[in-house]
Amino acid sequence: GLRTPTLSELFGDRGSFKGNDNLEAEKSQSITFNAQWLWSSITLQNTLYYQDVDNTIVAIFNSSGIGSYTNVASSTSLGWSSQVSVKLTPSLSISANLDLIDTETDSKFVAFDAKKLPGVYHQQFQLQANYQFAQHWQLSLTTQKQQELYFDRANKISSANSFNTDR
Repeated sequence: GLRTPTLSELFGDRGSFKGNDNLEAEKSQSITFNAQWLWSSITLQNTLYYQDVDNTIVAIFNSSGIGSYTNVASSTSLGWSSQVSVKLTPSLSISANLDLIDTETDSKFVAFDAKKLPGVYHQQFQLQANYQFAQHWQLSLTTQKQQELYFDRANKISSANSFNTDR
């Protein structure tokens, strides 16, 4: 695969991210295995993937909290994503998602070599309930837990675990 930098990665968003017009395109090789099972009202889907990326584009932050984009020499990602959905009644359904990602960077700079990719939550879990009142009215409740996010290439600055609930 080939991914060119986005306009905001190149020129910033006129806010909390500065652009970098020297970014190179990412070049990647990926392998993905996907399996899906259906039982009456239950759907289970699992995806396992491996990705090797040269010139990985990552967002990093300086001490003032301003972000910018840069290329990492290369990175590998191994991930597993699982989703289960259950339709309890014609109006009520629930689902759960789990995403686990293991990443590693490769850099000629020792401080950045064999580190986790910055800007990526490496563990995510989500529960969602949906209730359909009428054709155009639906109530959704979502709760999400995210962990292991790094803000710098040396993995010195990480986020506190995130726990959000939306309705």
